[in-house]
This record gives sequence, structure tokens and C-alpha cells, in this order.
Amino acid sequence: MQDPTRLTPPKRSALLHLLQEPLVQFVLIGSVLFAIDAWLHPPAKESRTIVVTKQMRNSIIETYDEDHARKPTDAELKATIDNWVGEEILYREGRLLGLDQGDPTIRDRIVYKLKVMLTDEAKAREPTPAEIQAWFETNHVRYDEPDRVTFLATAPVSEDVARQEFAAVKAQKETAELQEQARLFLDRPRSAIAPVFGEGFAKALEESPIGQWKLIQSTAGWHLVRVDGRKAGKLAALDDVRSDAIKTWQSEQTLKSTLDAMSRLKSRYTVRYEP
Repeated sequence: MQDPTRLTPPKRSALLHLLQEPLVQFVLIGSVLFAIDAWLHPPAKESRTIVVTKQMRNSIIETYDEDHARKPTDAELKATIDNWVGEEILYREGRLLGLDQGDPTIRDRIVYKLKVMLTDEAKAREPTPAEIQAWFETNHVRYDEPDRVTFLATAPVSEDVARQEFAAVKAQKETAELQEQARLFLDRPRSAIAPVFGEGFAKALEESPIGQWKLIQSTAGWHLVRVDGRKAGKLAALDDVRSDAIKTWQSEQTLKSTLDAMSRLKSRYTVRYEP
């Protein structure tokens, strides 16, 4: 009696012929490779688990309103978290389907998410009194009230024209037109003057007596200038700006820690540039 599990010669021949077809071979090879990849890289057990951490909730609360005027209500917080969970599910399912390959939008989202994680993990602690004192001594200029000067200055002209105008002023022939052309600069610190007019102009302005027209050259040309007043600056005291100084110190420490973390990540990679 013939074994029913054995193929008759015609059936065996047909199967061999089918296996020789390129399309069938391609499908079989693909199936084998897919099975091997699935065995070597099984999906992570936690891939179906989404964890909404306390850190994430705090981050959502802190960034909910750009102006930090208010925090979200419980309902708003739940809606925001539910929206994030929905996006996370779509994102994971999309990755399983390979939709992230070559998609700059998904890439940008992953990069942004990792940046947020690095920044949250790098948030600085409260500085000690000694730390903030040392920092302030190095950075107090940020809080010092600078010297300020109020002055009139005409528009820049050539040296010859400026000297003619200056001669007329010295001869007590200051015209109404000249006064109208002069622009008033009120309570300007040196840091606002030098970038616009140049260091030489700023220095000459500091040396000019009050109430007298002077001929001063700037980076744009020559001006008739009259200083009308000065206000002395004031050194800041740490106790007066302590809260703001601590926030700035923490921001700098957070940035430094974030950059250090990024540097450690970069050290794990080798970057090659094709010629």
C-alpha cells in the first residue's frame, strides 16, 4: 500500500519546478531572512508598555503656558497626557512598520525628545552660599548699574563739513538748523554707544566737558557733539539680586551638564566623512 504522505513522481516534479521559479525563491528567501531577524531581534517586552513618568508630567506642567502665567488644570493636564500617549502609540506602531526610515519629521521628534530628557536630567541644584558668592564676584558686571551719558550729536558728515559747522558754533553762530539736526541720546551706557559709534567716539565722549560742543569722529564720519549730563553707575550687591543670580547660575550649570552629557554620547560614536 502506498504511503499517502509521499509525493508521487508527478507531484514531486511539479514542486521542484515551482521552487525553481525566481519569484518563489525570492519569497522563500525573504521569509527565511525575516524569521531569522525576528529570532535575533525579538521585540522588547516593554514595547507595548507606555510609562508616563513624574518627570514627564512636571515637564508638561512647566511648558504648558509659554508665559508661565498659569499651570494647567487637572482636566487640561489629563488631556495633554492622553494626547501624548496617543502620539506615542502611533509613533511606536509607525516604527514597527518602518515608517521612520528616511522621515525627517520623526527624526526631529526623536532628537527633540532626547534633548528634553538630557536637559531635565541636567537640572541644577540650589547653589551653596559660597558658590553663588564666588560666581557673583566674577559676574557682578551683569547686574552693575553702568555710567550713563546724555548727549546731542549731529549726523555724520565729512571732516571738512564738520569743521565748518564747528567753526560756526565757536563763533557763536549756532544755527537753528544745526540744533534741529542734532539728535538727542538720553541716558546711554557705554555698552550702547561703542557698538554704534566706535570705541574712539565713546572714549572722547567720556572726556568731553558738559555743555560744550566738540568735534568727534565716529566709525561713520564726523559729528558735532555736546554732552548734556552724566549719571554715575552703581555696583550691584548680591543681596539685591540674589534670586535672579541663583536662576542664572542654575541655567548655566544646566547648560554645562547638558553639553557634558552630549559630549559623552558623542564619545560612543565614530564619525567618518566621505571625501
